[in-house]
Amino acid sequence: MDDHSWMYRDSPQELRKMDYCNGVQGFINFATSIPRNFTDGGIRCPYRKCKNLKFLHQDVVMIHLLTKGFMEDYLCWYVHGELFVTPYSCWLVILTIYNLPPGMCMRPEFMFLSIVIPGPSSPGRNIDVCFRSLIDELTQLWSSGALIYGISRK
Repeated sequence: MDDHSWMYRDSPQELRKMDYCNGVQGFINFATSIPRNFTDGGIRCPYRKCKNLKFLHQDVVMIHLLTKGFMEDYLCWYVHGELFVTPYSCWLVILTIYNLPPGMCMRPEFMFLSIVIPGPSSPGRNIDVCFRSLIDELTQLWSSGALIYGISRK
């Protein structure tokens, strides 16, 4: 994610104008460089009142932004195709029991956190390495079973 602090910066008026105008032009160039951003000849307008809900011609979007500003907290242009990058990610693997009635199997009390995959990015194609220990343990449980306490049979 690029530095978009120019969008909300408090600085001397003339400096802010130049930074802001260049930044708005950069935003328009970025938004129009991705074909999927266009709908009916317009792009989403991040002006405070439009809130990325209205599709307007890029000239109208530019006028809105130059005269009225961006909506609050739109430092990552995720709606316009900018990837939201965090310095850290964490992947959870949750198991659930599917031989329960549909209304029960997705309740939190029947969901079990089995693996937490930490890292600076997603495991991608190497996710099978992360699952190896879980697969081995489930295979052992399936083949030889495990002693458990059943409340119904005591």
